[in-house]
Amino acid sequence: MRYSFLLLLSCLLFAVSCANYKKEDLYGSWKNSEISFTFNADNTCKLDLGLNKIDGTYRGFGNNLEIINGEGKVVFNVLVKSLKGDDLTINIPSLGTDRIYELKRTK
Repeated sequence: MRYSFLLLLSCLLFAVSCANYKKEDLYGSWKNSEISFTFNADNTCKLDLGLNKIDGTYRGFGNNLEIINGEGKVVFNVLVKSLKGDDLTINIPSLGTDRIYELKRTK
């Protein structure tokens, strides 16, 4: 039983630590008609999602990003679905519904 738990925990940590992109590939500004993101090397970020404008930080866990406001609260969880060149696809789930955004790098 104990070994099963350790194996399960190891598999979970491995799965969470695997990302399909390099962190450096995320740096820069991304946008489409609904949303814009800026990710910086110092883990600061800006998000403009209509009424939600956040100037804060981010941290990554595999393909998952937490967007943190100036008060230190996680305000969005973002799943990076794919990042290829200048094309970024993310999911920002809301109330149990997937919200998929396809963004283009602007700089």
